[in-house]
Formats: sequence, structure tokens, C-alpha cells
Amino acid sequence: MPITHAIDAEDEMARLEVTGPLRLEEIEQTVEALLADPAFRPGLRILSDHSRLQESASTELVMQVLPLLKRLAERLGTFKCALIVSGDASYGMGRMAEIYAQPTAASVRPFRSMDEAEAWLRDETTV
Repeated sequence: MPITHAIDAEDEMARLEVTGPLRLEEIEQTVEALLADPAFRPGLRILSDHSRLQESASTELVMQVLPLLKRLAERLGTFKCALIVSGDASYGMGRMAEIYAQPTAASVRPFRSMDEAEAWLRDETTV
């Protein structure tokens, strides 16, 4: 599977690694796996590493993921999701996701470095 996840309960963070082309089916399966994980609970932050992807997500895919963010929010409440991306096209799609997610309880933001993403996720003053 091109998306793997691990939840660090102590750090209250779910770490996803995306290694293959993004497909809605795999994203849906990952959301279901997160929801079924015994460590999944309110307060969890999501770090999704897309830096190894060779192509960026499409506009259509970004729009299709929004209901999944809402589904996660039903269990997490307000939450943060940092996207680690490489390349300008992927960063642009991440910004689009950030804007489209605004009406949901998910705060999504793209980053080009892991350190910046982790710092934003841990910053209690930002939502």
C-alpha cells in the first residue's frame, strides 16, 4: 500500500508516509485504518509526508478528500494536519487543500520541511 501510518500516543501524533501515487481509494482505506486504530483519539495531530511523491495531487482529488477530513473531525474535533511536500505543484495543491478545508474542523497546511511541519503541529497557539 502506498500509504502507511503509525500513531505515537505519547506524542499525540499520527504519522503517515505516502510513497506511491495518491488515489482516493488508498486515502479512504487509510482514514478507515486510522479510525479503527485503538490509539486514535481526540487531540491527535496528523503529519502526512508526501515528500517522496513524483506527482502532485489533482484538484479533483483535493476536493474528494474534504469529506474524509470531516469524517476525521467527527472523532477528533478540531485538528491539525501538516503536509510535507516537495515541488511547487505539490505545495500549490497543499495550499488549495488548506483553503478548501477552512469550513471544516481540520486545519491543513503544507510545508517543505519536516521540522517546520512538526513545529506548527506542536504549536498550541495555532489551530
